[in-house]
Amino acid sequence: MKYILIVFFVIYSYGIELKYKSFSADFNQSVKSDNKIILYEGNLKVKNNLIFWHYKKPIEKKIWITNKIFIYEPDLEQVTIYNKDNNLFKLLKNAKKIKKDLYVNKYENRNIYFIIKNKMITKIYYKDKIDNLVTLNFYNIKKEKLNNSTFKAKYPNYVDIINSQ
Repeated sequence: MKYILIVFFVIYSYGIELKYKSFSADFNQSVKSDNKIILYEGNLKVKNNLIFWHYKKPIEKKIWITNKIFIYEPDLEQVTIYNKDNNLFKLLKNAKKIKKDLYVNKYENRNIYFIIKNKMITKIYYKDKIDNLVTLNFYNIKKEKLNNSTFKAKYPNYVDIINSQ
C-alpha cells in the first residue's frame, strides 16, 4: 500500500501531465501471492497535490494525503500518520517509456509500472517486498470540482493515533 500511495502522489504531482487537475475515480486493487489473491475496491479523489483514498471492500480504510499521510482504519480504531519523503517526488522525472502508454521507474530497488492512456492513469502495478504482485486499476475517471474539505483527515477523537516515520 505504501508504494501505491507514494507512486500515485508522485505521478500526479510531478510526472506526466494528466487530463484533469481535479478528478475522481473508482479503483480495484489486487494483491496476488503464489496461490492467493486479495481484492480491494474503493474510490479516489484528487485535487492538485491532495488525495483522498476510500477503500470500501473487503474492509474500510480512509487515506488522506496532504502534507502528511493519514491512514484511518475504523475496525482497528486507529489512525497512523506518516511524514512524506520529499525525495520521492523525483521518481517520475526519470521515468522511462517502455512502449506506448507504459512507463517504468525504480523505487527501493523495485520496478513500478504505470499505464497512462489519454492522459489518465489507468493502471499501476509492481511486486512488493515479499514478491506479491500488486495491481491497481482505475475506472469511471471523471473531472470533478472538489472542495478542499474533502482532503482534511476526519476520524473520531477516541481513536489511537500512531505517529510513524
